[in-house]
Amino acid sequence: MGNCLSDVDCFNPDNMFPTFLCIGPISSNTDGNYCQKTCAATDCPLDRPPVECSESQCTVLQNSCSEEVSNCVNQNCGGCTALAFDKAGNQVCHVNL
Repeated sequence: MGNCLSDVDCFNPDNMFPTFLCIGPISSNTDGNYCQKTCAATDCPLDRPPVECSESQCTVLQNSCSEEVSNCVNQNCGGCTALAFDKAGNQVCHVNL
């Protein structure tokens, strides 16, 4: 809880960590051991602006994935993708959508 090894860990809904109540991108700190949020105009980093997606990428991913998905988060920054996690909090279903 609250610790991370990469930015992906910060998007797992089961990984609870304290954060500012503002809009802004979430990432692991430079030491890579906890998640942080930088308040900004959108939830996307500056180098990956938000995009409109025609459908939920979590739905697409879950329909095409052979692994068990416990949680899924749509990622609409710089493209339409999704991050899926199993019950242990590991990222699963690594596919490019």
